[in-house]
Amino acid sequence: MSAVLACITPIAAACGSEAASNEQSIPAASTPQQAALPPSTATVSAPETDEQQIRGLYAQMSSVFGSWDGQQAANLTCAKFREKALHVFDNAAPPISAFGSPEQLKATGVDQLTVNLAPKFSPASEPAVRQVAQALVANDTNAYSAAMRQVMKEGSSITVDKVDNIVINGDTATADSTTTRKAFTQPAQTQISHDQLVRENGQWKDCSPPESQ
Repeated sequence: MSAVLACITPIAAACGSEAASNEQSIPAASTPQQAALPPSTATVSAPETDEQQIRGLYAQMSSVFGSWDGQQAANLTCAKFREKALHVFDNAAPPISAFGSPEQLKATGVDQLTVNLAPKFSPASEPAVRQVAQALVANDTNAYSAAMRQVMKEGSSITVDKVDNIVINGDTATADSTTTRKAFTQPAQTQISHDQLVRENGQWKDCSPPESQ
């Protein structure tokens, strides 16, 4: 669900380019009398196991949930469901019409709407709530979508609490994840999901059907 994985440069690749540069400055050994180069003392980290990579994927999922970034979500999702993941946050907010008619909203005004909405959107900040109120009064759907996304980022959260029972079978895997969802003043909800994962181009991706999440 994120391009973060693609931004991680493999350690081996960095060491390889450095080694090539060093070799050009060392004359080739032509006689037995020339001393052999001492073995490198550089420490090279062992490659991550599949399980470690999968746990890292879930850590990045938690970050995506906090960013409300559909592109990042899509990049951590397998090709089969990537398009749906790209728009996973698009319809998270209620339609602008849910707050009343344009005439009603305009008559109420920004200040009063901010006061009315603040308790419902707690703990989102007052400036973020005011942005929603301004968009409602202006009946500006684009501004409303952007303002609601900020309010939801501040007032709600989804965290991955733990990952258990990771079973790897070649380029596919399953895992049980426990997530906690908190939306504004509503009680937190904890859910356990049986997730499906696939390895694509050397990277593990979430491949759980959207309807099962």
